[in-house]
Amino acid sequence: MEELLARGAEASGDGHHSSKVLMTASEAEQVVQRLRTLSVDQVGSREWVEQHDAIERLNLQAHHNAQSHSDEFVMEALVSHDKLGVLVQDLLAYEVWAEQVFPFLKQHFAKELDSVTAYMLLHHEASVTNLLEVCMFHQHACDAVGEDVLLEVCDWCYRHLLWLYNLPPSISCPPERDAKALINLDAEVEQDEKMAEIQFGTAMCSLTILRYLTEHGPHLPLSVTTRLADALDAASALVPVMQQQPWSRRIGKREERFQDGRWQPVEASHRLRVCQPEAQVWLTLHNLVADPACRGKLAALRSESGRDALLSLRSRLTEPLLDQMPPLGALQRALNELALGALPTAPGNDPPARLIIEQARPTSHSLPSMKDWASLAARQQQTVFGPQARQLSQKRMEAMLQAFDFMCELQPKKGSETSQAGTAIQEVVVKSWRKVQGEVYETWSSFTVSIDDSKAPEPVELKDETSGLSMCGQRLRLKAIPADTARALPACGKLMVRYSGASATAAVELPAPATRASATELPQALWVTAGLLATDGLVLQLKLRQKERLKDRDRLAGTWYAYEPVGGAITVADSSKEPHQMLR
Repeated sequence: MEELLARGAEASGDGHHSSKVLMTASEAEQVVQRLRTLSVDQVGSREWVEQHDAIERLNLQAHHNAQSHSDEFVMEALVSHDKLGVLVQDLLAYEVWAEQVFPFLKQHFAKELDSVTAYMLLHHEASVTNLLEVCMFHQHACDAVGEDVLLEVCDWCYRHLLWLYNLPPSISCPPERDAKALINLDAEVEQDEKMAEIQFGTAMCSLTILRYLTEHGPHLPLSVTTRLADALDAASALVPVMQQQPWSRRIGKREERFQDGRWQPVEASHRLRVCQPEAQVWLTLHNLVADPACRGKLAALRSESGRDALLSLRSRLTEPLLDQMPPLGALQRALNELALGALPTAPGNDPPARLIIEQARPTSHSLPSMKDWASLAARQQQTVFGPQARQLSQKRMEAMLQAFDFMCELQPKKGSETSQAGTAIQEVVVKSWRKVQGEVYETWSSFTVSIDDSKAPEPVELKDETSGLSMCGQRLRLKAIPADTARALPACGKLMVRYSGASATAAVELPAPATRASATELPQALWVTAGLLATDGLVLQLKLRQKERLKDRDRLAGTWYAYEPVGGAITVADSSKEPHQMLR
């Protein structure tokens, strides 16, 4: 879904708004108001199915709002009506149902239940997790959740970390089946593999949520940081995940990585690129270990085995990784200090005695603990997963088709990319957005720059002395852009470049004179860079020159936009050459 939304935004005229929305802000608020807490017994019931459909619609619209940088009215509605806690409770209730009740229903689901209802039940946890992931990116949304619910989220993320330690073979080493084997595949085996695939995607989302919790930690209740750093020892739990690399696998001679919600083949030129799940784990470790306030609570530092586990990460902090993720330099320094014996408490001195009072988790305690799960499964098999389920699935088709139409609206039209195949390779597309406030941007400008054929491509080689790997590319000169052809870039915003199927985004911070006269005190020319060769496959170096007459200004700040693009160069990775060992 994330990939589809991204492609839709890219295909639209300005990348800012789709021509169609699944729901308006007022409709989303009404849907959010109807969300309520449901028990384990109600999973699969008519009320539960209606709420599942509502969450699916909210999730799709929330992702669209986030990726188009438009008003995130779904998230704001969930915060203002205090419904994020309801989503977490829904997540926990489904988790209990999946662990305690579903094993009794597996055979019935595989052989008797219609595919629409079965997929809805199996995919529910992923839908709720996706919606929470979008919302918890914002600090004020995490603040609105409440302390007890945040502790539940911490424990839920930790349980998914443990699940990643022992991946099912269908995920880590999927069998290669031909058409005949797929046709003859047992229904229960197919269902188990599908559920493992969905659970793996949910676990990848939990890595992102865990990063948000550590990132917002200084602004959240103290018990949240204490739970992650001390009680759960999340830093030690993340080390084997980083060593195992569950987001990467090899099928025959093909290497795949989990990116944008699905497994994708890794091109030779992208092997040094950090994928999204790996980046989330690194950032979480950075937040836990590099932050002095959090480091003092780490349970891992109070044992030799825990310290050794953290120090094992130093070999993975290579130069290409630090180039892609500069904040990890602080993590590297913290680990180097730890290797030299710098601990939160002085060596040889026992830490002062502490009284630790853990916050109770009323949400988990409110869920049933002792119950005849087999009887509940038998009752649900005869009622909500019996003939009633078939009737509900037919009524649900209209809502599913509406969501499908919305996703098709975001789908690029056939031929939209290939129609310009003859000229796309010669043109670089550059788009800019102006920052309005917070994380809200508005489309500012879009222009194309042609490759200068009169100048030969220049070979480029990126070397990493630590790993001994090098990466090759070509620098292509751009034709000069005539004055006043492109709009002056915003002083505060972001820039996106797209060329030959690859794209990169970078933040823009430019000098902004308060008056036209004061612009003469600023530099006459500047350079801005977007992209990294190892991660994005391209690097745009755009030359900016001060406009002779300033025309555009920031309506809120009152400052002028002084610089317009005039030319530059773009460096692209050579996909025909794999990263290779340098000769020493």
